[in-house]
Amino acid sequence: RDRWHLFARSNARYYGGRTLQVATSEGGPEGPFSAFSPVSWVGFNILEPSMANIYYGAIRAHPTDAGMLIGFFPLSIGVPNGEDVPNADTGGYIAVAFSCDGMNWSEMVPLVYTPGIKGRTDDHPVSGYVYDATD
Repeated sequence: RDRWHLFARSNARYYGGRTLQVATSEGGPEGPFSAFSPVSWVGFNILEPSMANIYYGAIRAHPTDAGMLIGFFPLSIGVPNGEDVPNADTGGYIAVAFSCDGMNWSEMVPLVYTPGIKGRTDDHPVSGYVYDATD
């Protein structure tokens, strides 16, 4: 399909809650684009009190499935058990997830765990991937 997505960071709350939002154009890169809407992942709610943050995403067309997007997301884990402690040094990971519409994503699968400091991962922004079809 000829659909274009514009992703931007969103701050869902004062402390923590950094996430993504997306606007979509069916008419091409010149627009018009829809209003921004929050991105969602299966099994992950940015407003739960874990204080997790998704800093951004490297999102591309899936290399072998034209109707799917693949995204890599640097995530700080936040404080477990719902303690309201912003910017905790709990580390994080880079996750991969998949989407057919840019707004609704599969469950994030951690690929690489990373240290963190002051509520941030050491690895943001992720810049993407390179697909190599050779053996």
